[in-house]
Amino acid sequence: MIQDIDAGGSSEAWRYPAYLDLFAVVGAVPLIWAVWARRGFLTWVALVVYWTISIVDHIGNFVTTTFVGAPSIAEGMNPFIIPVIQTVFDLVFLVLLFVPHLRDGFFASSR
Repeated sequence: MIQDIDAGGSSEAWRYPAYLDLFAVVGAVPLIWAVWARRGFLTWVALVVYWTISIVDHIGNFVTTTFVGAPSIAEGMNPFIIPVIQTVFDLVFLVLLFVPHLRDGFFASSR
C-alpha cells in the first residue's frame, strides 16, 4: 500500500493507516513469541497496547474511506467489510484479555 501511495495510485491520506498496518505486521511476530514463551505482566500489557493500536488503525481506515474513498487496492470490493471483521476480532481478543481466568494465565508462576 505504501508503494501504491508513493506511485500516486492512492491518496496521501492512506499513509498513516498504511504505517499502522506495517506496525501491526512487524509487532505481531515478537508478541506471538512472547505469548508462547514469556507470559507475564509486560506481555499482557503489550497485547493490550497492540490491540488498542490495531483498533485505532481500523477506525482510521473507516474515517479515511469515508472522507477520501477506498485505496486503489480495494477496487471492486466493499472497503468497510474487512476492517469491520478485523475490529470485531480485535475487540473480542482485547475483552478476553480481561476475563479473569484467561488474564491469570499471564500471571501464573509456572512460566
